[in-house]
Amino acid sequence: MATFTVTTNADSGAGSLRQAVLDANAAPGEDSIVFDAAFDGGAEDVIRLTGGQIAVTGRLNIFGGPARVTITGDAAGDDVTDAAGITDVAASGAARLDDNSRIFDASAGLKLDGLILTGGRTTANGEGGGAVRTTTNLILIDCIVSGNSTTGDHASGGGVRSTDEIRGSSIRVTDSLVSDNSTAGDFARGGGISGYYITVADSAISGNSTAGKFGFETFGVGIDGYDLTLSESTVSGNRGAGGLAVGIRASGDVSVRNSTVNLNGCHGISGEGITVENSTVSRNRGFGINGYLTTVENSTVGRNGGFGISGYSTTVENSTVGRNGDRGIFGDGVWVTRSTVRNNDGDGIAGNYVRVNNSSVTGNGGHGINSSSHSFQDVGITDSSVYGNAGDGISVVALFGARSEVRVASSVTSGNGGRGIAASAYHDATMVVTSSTVSDNAGGGIQTSSSEGGVTVRVSDSTVSGNSVRGAHAAGGGIFAGGSEGGSVLVANSTVSGNSALGANARGGGIHANGAVRAINSTISGNRAVGEAAEGGGIWSPKSTIDHPSKVGLTNSILLGNAASRAASSEYAGTLVLKGGNIVGRDVFPGPADIGDTSPAEV
Repeated sequence: MATFTVTTNADSGAGSLRQAVLDANAAPGEDSIVFDAAFDGGAEDVIRLTGGQIAVTGRLNIFGGPARVTITGDAAGDDVTDAAGITDVAASGAARLDDNSRIFDASAGLKLDGLILTGGRTTANGEGGGAVRTTTNLILIDCIVSGNSTTGDHASGGGVRSTDEIRGSSIRVTDSLVSDNSTAGDFARGGGISGYYITVADSAISGNSTAGKFGFETFGVGIDGYDLTLSESTVSGNRGAGGLAVGIRASGDVSVRNSTVNLNGCHGISGEGITVENSTVSRNRGFGINGYLTTVENSTVGRNGGFGISGYSTTVENSTVGRNGDRGIFGDGVWVTRSTVRNNDGDGIAGNYVRVNNSSVTGNGGHGINSSSHSFQDVGITDSSVYGNAGDGISVVALFGARSEVRVASSVTSGNGGRGIAASAYHDATMVVTSSTVSDNAGGGIQTSSSEGGVTVRVSDSTVSGNSVRGAHAAGGGIFAGGSEGGSVLVANSTVSGNSALGANARGGGIHANGAVRAINSTISGNRAVGEAAEGGGIWSPKSTIDHPSKVGLTNSILLGNAASRAASSEYAGTLVLKGGNIVGRDVFPGPADIGDTSPAEV
């Protein structure tokens, strides 16, 4: 391995960088270029390429040293620059940039360490890599790549571009800054970095831009590639005009760890498979994270303009998703564990198959949890709190041809502006609530319905209290089960109290069912049905017929202190069946004699 030393800032001749590269290309093996000690980072040490780009055809390392050597593609020296000599692409304009060239064009492995690359430019359609283009592997360490540009249709990589997917070309950026580079042209992409396999560590990718028509094809602005890895880095303030100004965009997988992705012009991160760990994704103009298979762990996703997280399959653990401009989390399948989803403008969580465990979903502008589709809806909530959302706490809708199933365990659903827990389906709907509290919801506590099927509601070891429903035909302030094929309710070891149905023809302040109701070891008290013809302060069930048996069965339970405008039905409206010891209104039924049949087949 040979080492060549640059002793002059001239662009040609003995001791120049260009000559050193020519010599290295001619030498066998991997070579290195270093700079004479006279290069101390001063303005007089700038290397200005007057002879066009430098071709690298042999494996090469270029070391600029801790002071960093500046290399510019501005041949005439007429670019508008800042105090550090970095080209301002927008201020310079096409007229001043017409003499600029790309800096390095590498067809062999190239490592750049301690350099400032600026003023690089390409203008042909399909070109890219304003500062550096590589067809193999490129490594940047302690470099600044800033003020470079590409123009032309399908332009890419305003700063850096790799082009050979077949050979697996890669770009590795460490301890570096890639900023204020740009691409312009129809289908332009990758204002900062464009390539196939890209790794960025301990670096900043910021202020890069794209501009061009056909925005549906203008993708990543900060970084655009196939397989991307980001760690201990920042991707910020990248922007676009006419396209999707995504901070990080991959057609394959994206891994982001211990990093910040913020203030980008559209989505923060976009890709097929996305993993985000110990990171912050915030204040991006579009979605925070937009992917297909998405996993977010120990991270914050907040204050983005659209969805916080969107994906076909989305897993969120130990994270906070809040104050996004639309839904917090969206996916076909959503798994949320030990996380907080709060204060998003739309729904907190939305998906077809939803699992929430040991989490809180609070203060969102839509439903707390929303599942709506033509397919089977399956929602499970465990050890979680869903409260203070503007819409329903939990809303599940299975449209034409589908059924729904909702299970809530050891959770609190409280203070929501709509229903506490709601499920509706074209066919059958099932609601199971265990060891939970459903309270103080403005649209009713537990509401379950079906247009062409039956409904089953099971509540055990739970409290349903302080909920209310309003409307001329308000029904089931605490619990509602309505299906065209009947709706049955089983309440065991639970309390249904202080709920109300308010309206002229209100039915069932505590419980309303289109079928049988059974309460075991439970208390149903202090509920109200208020309205001119309101019935069933505690429980309302239609009168039992041969075709539609719908009895109210009590076992070792209390039905007491409920009220209805039609006083005769203050406690219940329907056919009452008692078993064991019960208290109904002022009457005590000590048992053990049965009054009627309370078999599960009927109730």
